Amino acid sequence: GEMSIVVKRLKQINGFTNLSLQLNSLYAHIGSTRNKEELKKVKDFFNRKISEFSTKQTGIEEQFNYYNAITGFFFFIRNFKESEKFALKWVEFIEKQGNLKYHRSEFYIKALNSLLVAQNKLFKIDNFILTHRKLIAIKRDKKFNLNRNLNLQLFKAIYIHEMNRHFMLGDFKSGVRIVIRHQPEINRLLPLLDQNTR
Repeated sequence: GEMSIVVKRLKQINGFTNLSLQLNSLYAHIGSTRNKEELKKVKDFFNRKISEFSTKQTGIEEQFNYYNAITGFFFFIRNFKESEKFALKWVEFIEKQGNLKYHRSEFYIKALNSLLVAQNKLFKIDNFILTHRKLIAIKRDKKFNLNRNLNLQLFKAIYIHEMNRHFMLGDFKSGVRIVIRHQPEINRLLPLLDQNTR
């Protein structure tokens, strides 16, 4: 009955969270996947785990965790094309759900950040600029009720990708100017960022 559906959903959410944690610990052991044997080990592990889940008939929470895990996996094996594909699906999924981006802004920021990283790696400048605008729009939209932690994450993402944008365009002077312009804010936020990453 209803109880078993709830239990199933909790197991799925748990599964995805555990999958992300397991991937992180694998990454810590392997470092970056240097040889084919290690890469195969990670792929087999991931495929085995991901096949246990299906995004069909699952709730929003599972979808979030699914996209988070699968995007992270493709970054992990340095397949940026697939990372971009799933990060884009992740962003679109959130945007289709009406006000969900306001209620789960941490996932929206994370999804946009992942998409920007992939677009930067693939050198998709036009797409990158459009995605970056969405990130900046969060800062300006009062409906986003961001706590200190999310504000820090947002600032970090906007700032890093703003520099990346200039470097992608080969405009190094502007990139350096951005660093100088944001210096007071960076100095203020760096100690907080350090606390955050511990």
